[in-house]
Amino acid sequence: MIDDPKSSNSGNVFTGNVGSISGSSSSFSITPEDPNRFIWSQFFIGLLLIPIFAGFIIALSTILSEDAQNDTYYDDSHYFSDNYDSGTVLISGEEYNTWEVFFDIPDIDIYEIDDNDYWFDTSINSYDSDGFWGYCYFDMDLMFTLIESDEGDLWYSMECQGSLENTNTYLQISSKNFIYATDSDEQISEAFVYGDSDMSLDSILLSFLPILIPIFYLIIVIWSFVKKNKSLGFGLLGGIIVAPVSFCFSILFLAFLFFDSW
Repeated sequence: MIDDPKSSNSGNVFTGNVGSISGSSSSFSITPEDPNRFIWSQFFIGLLLIPIFAGFIIALSTILSEDAQNDTYYDDSHYFSDNYDSGTVLISGEEYNTWEVFFDIPDIDIYEIDDNDYWFDTSINSYDSDGFWGYCYFDMDLMFTLIESDEGDLWYSMECQGSLENTNTYLQISSKNFIYATDSDEQISEAFVYGDSDMSLDSILLSFLPILIPIFYLIIVIWSFVKKNKSLGFGLLGGIIVAPVSFCFSILFLAFLFFDSW
């Protein structure tokens, strides 16, 4: 007789007490960062990186601002050929020979030059057949007078020396166009103009940059200590010695680099 497995009583395979596993959860505590902790990376940024960069920028702006001031100077010249056909103009009923030149310079306004105390000078030269030399000039140091031509145009008187000393010579300026009128029959050989003009806004701002950077540097130092970033602050204080050294070496380097333009 075969026993029915379903009819047999099944017992527990595993016996015994099952122990419970229990444990306590551990908590991780985050220690707050000490605001007074000295950070060496920030210290060296303030001691080296910022002062070296500031010294270089001051040196560069100093050189560029010097060049910008020199850029206000202008000059040009014109040589008249022997077959130049001079014109004529009537001034006080007398006929004058005229020599006209269009200079490559900024627009000229005598009253603006006088008001701003700019430098301005123009002259003409002549060589007669006997080899005598003469010239007439006009500059802002002269007590110049105005005379009106018969057509109503205004002319400035010019001072003359040499073979042109006893002549009457006048000048008319319209922007870049100059007309010289003289009662001499001598051949005018050349004309010159020299002067300086106002600096542009960019040049003015550039000239103030060497002053603004040290002020901005001082503001960063004060800001560092106010914000309790003493690592950067002490580095910047030490950088006050590094910045002038950087400036001197930068000036030497840039002077050598821009030697041809000086």
